[in-house]
Amino acid sequence: MPSFLHQALVDILREHPDLVVDLIRRVGTDAIPHYDSIVVDSADLGAVIPRELAADCVLRCQLGGHSVLTLVIEVQLSIDPDKLFTWPAYTDGARLRHRCDVMLVVITPDRAVADWARRPIAFGPGAGYLQPHVIGPAEMPEIVDATEASQAPELAVLSAVAHGHDEDVEQATAIADTALKAVFALSGDRAQLYFDYIWAALGSAARKALEMLPQQYEYQHEGLRRAKAEGKAEGKAEGKALALIDLFEGRGLTVSPAHRAQILGCADLDQLRAWIVAAATAASVGDVLGT
Repeated sequence: MPSFLHQALVDILREHPDLVVDLIRRVGTDAIPHYDSIVVDSADLGAVIPRELAADCVLRCQLGGHSVLTLVIEVQLSIDPDKLFTWPAYTDGARLRHRCDVMLVVITPDRAVADWARRPIAFGPGAGYLQPHVIGPAEMPEIVDATEASQAPELAVLSAVAHGHDEDVEQATAIADTALKAVFALSGDRAQLYFDYIWAALGSAARKALEMLPQQYEYQHEGLRRAKAEGKAEGKAEGKALALIDLFEGRGLTVSPAHRAQILGCADLDQLRAWIVAAATAASVGDVLGT
């Protein structure tokens, strides 16, 4: 099951498809041809490839009603060797369906994942390779200008997500602060959702730095009030989640990336306690987690 942050990023890209083109052009590439419309297409390529091999997002750039480029977008939060086989399938399926050029665009807020994803995917001797276009923290703009953030709040959110764990905590906090102020100016549920996206992506140091900002800023949004109130509870949940993983690994049981994400994403203390009790004697991680 996709994580909260993964799904959040995918939703932003689907709802604001021009963001992807903007990010690609910001890195200085001229790979995007002239187009007059952009379409959010089905990520399920149907009969072209198996249904379970659905990309995160597929966009088509059109000119005069004809497809000129298909962008296969993948949000990647961790290194996954299986993607070296599924990504070529996505691009081949999109090329077969839409009969136009295809680009694989990998978006990740993690520097190690970005370095891994940049490697060309070789098909075999003399068979060529697929070169992913990667947008990682190095390619994501560091938005600290309030005007720019207010004009493009979704880009500001992506900037905060990409730089929330940067070693330069002062700069990471400034980016998050700028994004949050732009988010607070939005109406409806979007403000709460974007706040949650940013908060979920921040490192602990940046979170603490934000909490130390003046009160009139800290409490102007109910999401931030809630985050501060829940901070201790989240810390306890994280501790129990890590203890559960240690227990599994101490018993020699393999914790898959999906199981690790499920455990770390659980904030229910009672559920975590129940899992810990069951993990003491279970034969597998799946038996405990019900998967």
